[in-house]
Amino acid sequence: MSTNTTLFAHIANRKLKSQTEDTAVEALGYILSSSSAAGNLLQSVLREGCTQINSISRVETWERDEKGAIPDLVCFDEDGTKHVLIEAKFWASLTCNQPNQYLKQLQQDRQDRPAALLFVAPKSRLDSLWPELCERVKKKEPKFELSIDSDSGDLRTASIGGGKLRLLLTSWAALLGGMEVLAREAGDMIAVGDIRQLRGLTDHADPDHSLPWRPGELGSEFARRMEGLRRLVDDSISYGRSAGFLKPKRVAAGGGGGYGRQIQLGGTAAWLGIEVFSWAQYRNTPLWLRFGRSSQGQLEQAGLTNQMFDPGPGWDLRIPIELPAGVDYDEILTSVVNRMKSIAEQLNPNSMADAADDSDARQLRGRADRIDPHAFMPWLPEELEPEFAKRVTGLHGIIDEATSCGMNAGFLKGKKFSPKQEGYGWAVRLGGVKTWFGIHFGGWARHSDTPLWLTFEYDERPKLANLTDEIHEVNWKHSIPIDVPATAEHDEVLESVVGSLERIAGQLEASNA
Repeated sequence: MSTNTTLFAHIANRKLKSQTEDTAVEALGYILSSSSAAGNLLQSVLREGCTQINSISRVETWERDEKGAIPDLVCFDEDGTKHVLIEAKFWASLTCNQPNQYLKQLQQDRQDRPAALLFVAPKSRLDSLWPELCERVKKKEPKFELSIDSDSGDLRTASIGGGKLRLLLTSWAALLGGMEVLAREAGDMIAVGDIRQLRGLTDHADPDHSLPWRPGELGSEFARRMEGLRRLVDDSISYGRSAGFLKPKRVAAGGGGGYGRQIQLGGTAAWLGIEVFSWAQYRNTPLWLRFGRSSQGQLEQAGLTNQMFDPGPGWDLRIPIELPAGVDYDEILTSVVNRMKSIAEQLNPNSMADAADDSDARQLRGRADRIDPHAFMPWLPEELEPEFAKRVTGLHGIIDEATSCGMNAGFLKGKKFSPKQEGYGWAVRLGGVKTWFGIHFGGWARHSDTPLWLTFEYDERPKLANLTDEIHEVNWKHSIPIDVPATAEHDEVLESVVGSLERIAGQLEASNA
């Protein structure tokens, strides 16, 4: 049985969606307090990253210190002194206290005796969360010296301040999987059941997105549909502005999906764009409205609560904008505009005061005639299913892991998370040359049947002269496709991508020595 079908996961994700982290903290605290096998696994994880740490005798949740910092779980040794803090994360941002105030708390309490701050997060977030934690340790107050011991894999560790204080990061899958193994070996089947219940919740928050791509799916059709969404976002906003219920702001990269726009909808600040993560998790549509959490009261007052998704603290609130399948562009545009108009009226009926007298979206007919016929294709019903979104977010993991492998091997440096309008990716130095590595829907749609690309600025062209790979010009930038083997599992895809990057890095180094 898959763990994400557990009763606990079902109830938590239906009724406690906005409290996922709190629910997981309570469950983890209960398991650690009631199962010696679970405590032993935690102990082994901690000792792998911090030798000499004392045994855990008691676990408490949410103990506030004098500065107001509240770690999720506090572990005490036999002397009753806190020596391990555990912070449970899913997709919420780090708070202002994390991790520095927690490290300070341990440093003051332990006085150079062994101690650890452990973050537990989804596996797909480790590669982005670990650099952020390390950067904060060095640059936010109070600042600490940091020496990284392990920078990859399921357990990341670093020494703090040159003493016996450690910062650790592991995944929910690794932690709970290890606990389940030890509990089963100990014959503690009650603990096994409890751990699997919690794994159901954490697996739902960090699902396996590494679904293999079928050969036909790597053709240009899906990429062209994703490219067409950019035009749909722009045209919807343009019509909303002319109709008077919307005011456009700046263009903003969407991170996971690539493209989005800041807007004022019904007088409320919002964002409209492609949201692949929400598509994979919540509703069969790539198009979403996002609202800041400060707008929650206004959304509730407008009666939009039943349409709204709340991923949890630190995340924006979301409303899906459904796309009708199997219809032409003008009908999709009509549907999107009418949906946004309805939401604007609910937020503020007065926002329609200056709207055009005839705001029927039939006015939009004719726009499709001006659309590049290759820029938009009708969506098939099966392409709006979450499996397609999961394949795209699976590529996020491939990108993260491939850049980490490149850094560990030494042929890639200077990794910086840098989502663009083109898609999800990282700015790096490959073979000493500046480039961007990620999903490029434009290159995929128009030049080569692969979603992964290296993109170089125009002034880097001379450094590409001796490359054997085919170079395409995409949006006035020189780009190289990185093949994704169809039908391959995650590890095989990763090996192929890393091999391609290493080969290109070698050619760049040789030609620019």
